[in-house]
Amino acid sequence: MSDEHHATGAGAALGMVFGIVIGAATDNVGAWLAIGLALGAAFGAAFEGRGPRSGGSDR
Repeated sequence: MSDEHHATGAGAALGMVFGIVIGAATDNVGAWLAIGLALGAAFGAAFEGRGPRSGGSDR
């Protein structure tokens, strides 16, 4: 399996990191961890499979 198929997991991991950082700054880690995880997974799933396209025309 290539790295392109792990976009959802990578997005969730980055979302958790940002959620923990924002949660620590606002003293509400629980809420921001959940928000960051949900947004990260959603963005990861949305961008999964996107990348340079091959086989297209060069017009």
